[in-house]
Amino acid sequence: MSGTALHIARAKTDARDWLIEADEPLASLQLRIGGELPGIVAAPALLELVRKSRLYGLRLARAIRAQDDAERVTAWAEVAPDPEGEGCVLSLSNWQAVALLQGDSPDELEHRREIARQLAEFSARLGPGQEVLSAETGAPDLAGLVQAMREGAGRPWTDFVLLEGKDHRQPMHWRLGGCWMDRS
Repeated sequence: MSGTALHIARAKTDARDWLIEADEPLASLQLRIGGELPGIVAAPALLELVRKSRLYGLRLARAIRAQDDAERVTAWAEVAPDPEGEGCVLSLSNWQAVALLQGDSPDELEHRREIARQLAEFSARLGPGQEVLSAETGAPDLAGLVQAMREGAGRPWTDFVLLEGKDHRQPMHWRLGGCWMDRS
């Protein structure tokens, strides 16, 4: 990995893209965003980088972003195939965590939610057990997914999508979905 940047966290993944070893603060972030240790890499941007590195057998690096309920994290991630295994070796540097705005009024929070809903092509409301409560879309190509979710309300959202490496504990938190396709 790069010798110029201060390495904040080192980690290892296996052939399933599970994070099997991780230094702080990556280990804590993994748990805060709904992942497990060991468990599939929970930060979607990092998971994508790990999958590409393993698939192509190349060392890759880029800035990644992740967010939990309290803060937004950015870091420089370097990922390389593990010379001693089938997974990857990760090194994160330039870790920056910024607290999300906590002082917003309820009106400001609702306004931001409305903007996000209007910009999204698909929206689903999930219950505490990750079960589908409602779904809506304005995109014609997602109409089949929404219809299936509405008819199957109460079932876990993972029943309606195809996930890579679906060998993790259920119900899976929506943030761990990473790369999925609808089944419709």
